[in-house]
Amino acid sequence: MDYNFARLVVLCIKCKEPNIDVLVEYKSGPGSISSSTIKEQFIERDLFNANSLDQIQWSMEGTEMNKEKLVSWLMDNKDSIENLKYDRIKSFFPNDNFTYRFISKFNDESFYNSIFK
Repeated sequence: MDYNFARLVVLCIKCKEPNIDVLVEYKSGPGSISSSTIKEQFIERDLFNANSLDQIQWSMEGTEMNKEKLVSWLMDNKDSIENLKYDRIKSFFPNDNFTYRFISKFNDESFYNSIFK
């Protein structure tokens, strides 16, 4: 049983969306977050269960967590991210222009040359 995890459901009458459902994770101390924690709890549990990134909140105290570690651990666990499937991942970034990013790949000489010979 994961005692650090809580799910909060808040009723906000004047909010655009009256019911706010938030997944909250509390981590404390060095070593409380690792590559496997990111895989099992952030990717496979939180990203799988959330409808938007606004629903996920990790509260950390003394964990030494930073964005470089997160990116590294996400790369370590890219297979788990891929298991979420494209539509699921894209739903977290509705304003992201995936078409533009696809087109920009052709700026890379080796990518371009591998297709257009």
